[in-house]
Amino acid sequence: MKEVNFLFLIISGKVYVDGMAIGSLRAEPHARLDLVTAFKPHPRVQGVRKEIPYVPASSWVGVLRHLLEKHYGLQAQTLRIRRRPGATIVAPLHECSSMDDILKCPVCKIFARRDIVAWFDDFEPLGSSYRIERGAKGGEYVINSDIDNNIVQVFVKDEVIVPRDIKSIAVPRDIARSQLGLRDIDKDVTGEDLIRRGLRLEPIPRQVQLVSGIFKFTAKFVMNKLVFDDLKPFFVGLVLLEDRYVGRRGTRGYGRVKFNDLAFSLRTREFYEYGKAEIKIDIPHNKPRDIITNWDKIRKTYEQVIQNLAK
Repeated sequence: MKEVNFLFLIISGKVYVDGMAIGSLRAEPHARLDLVTAFKPHPRVQGVRKEIPYVPASSWVGVLRHLLEKHYGLQAQTLRIRRRPGATIVAPLHECSSMDDILKCPVCKIFARRDIVAWFDDFEPLGSSYRIERGAKGGEYVINSDIDNNIVQVFVKDEVIVPRDIKSIAVPRDIARSQLGLRDIDKDVTGEDLIRRGLRLEPIPRQVQLVSGIFKFTAKFVMNKLVFDDLKPFFVGLVLLEDRYVGRRGTRGYGRVKFNDLAFSLRTREFYEYGKAEIKIDIPHNKPRDIITNWDKIRKTYEQVIQNLAK
C-alpha cells in the first residue's frame, strides 16, 4: 500500500447572506468614523464599477473562531493590539503557546498561526464573471453573474451618528483653519477644544453598506497533518455562525448567514504536478448541521476514499 504524502481537502459551497453590514474604519480627518464599503477589484467585471462586493475571510473566520472559543470554554489569554488613527484596540483571543497544546486544542489545531494547516477564502459572489449595475433605488447596486441574474444586491446608504467620545475627535490644524475659520490655531484640535470655542458637535454622516445575496464559500485543509475528526470543530463553528451573525448591527437582524450545497473533494500531488482532476467525495449531506449529525458515516466515507488512494 503506497503512502499518500500530500493531500488537500477542499470544502466548498454556497453562503446565503442577508443584510450584512461590513466594512472598516476610514481615516476621515474630521471624524474617523466612516465605513469603507467592502468592494474589491476583479478582472472580470463590467458595468458601472469594476469591483465586486465581498466578505473578507478575516471577518467571518474571526467571528467563527471567537464563537468556538466560547463554545469550548477556552480562555482568551493572548492580547492582540490593533492600532487605528486616534485609537488602540486590545482584542484578546485564545492561542496555545506550545505545539503539544496546539495538537490537543480543538481551535488552535485548525486556526493556529504556527504550522498553518488551513486556508479560508473571502466570500465572493457566486460565479466567475460579473456585471455591476445601479439599482432602481438610491445607493443600490445589483450584481449579475454568469451563473444567475441578480446574484447579489448591495445598498450603500448614508446614515448619521453623533460622536460619543469627544476626546477621540482630532481635527488637523489645516482643516480647522480653512474649514472652521479658526485662524489662530497652530496645532491639531480636539473635540473638547471645539466645545470650549463654542462650536456644537453635529451628527456625522457616514456610508453603510448592506449586502444580501449568494456567495461562494471555500475552506482548504492539509490532511497529511490532520485527521478527519480534527475538522469537526470547524463544522460546529459553521453551525454557531448560522445561529449568530457576521458584521455590524446583528442585534437588529442584520448579518445572518446560511451555508448550503457543501461539497468535499481531494487534491493530491498529482493534481498539482500532472493536472489530474480533483477526487470528489460522495457525501449526501450538504448543510453543516446535517454533516455534524452524520459525522461517523461521513468519516467512514472519507477514510474509504483515502484507502483507495493508497492502493
